[in-house]
Amino acid sequence: MHDLDRFPAEANASCAAEAYTLAGFVSRKRPRPRLAASEQYYLAALDALRRAAAPAHLACTPLAYLAELYLQADDPPRAQQTALR
Repeated sequence: MHDLDRFPAEANASCAAEAYTLAGFVSRKRPRPRLAASEQYYLAALDALRRAAAPAHLACTPLAYLAELYLQADDPPRAQQTALR
């Protein structure tokens, strides 16, 4: 049994979401941004939190970064829609 197995699903989801969010940030901030990969990481973070029924406030960071990604991709309507979730 791994130590992480003893933590509640919310804690595991929070750690996974943090890792996905950081991977998305790094992908987006590269000298040659990988926006599609970054988007997938942010969406994976949100999915991990959703599947664990984690509190809504844990989604703030991936949602904010996802909105920034859409602004970077010159898609303000999608950024606004994401920011309002």
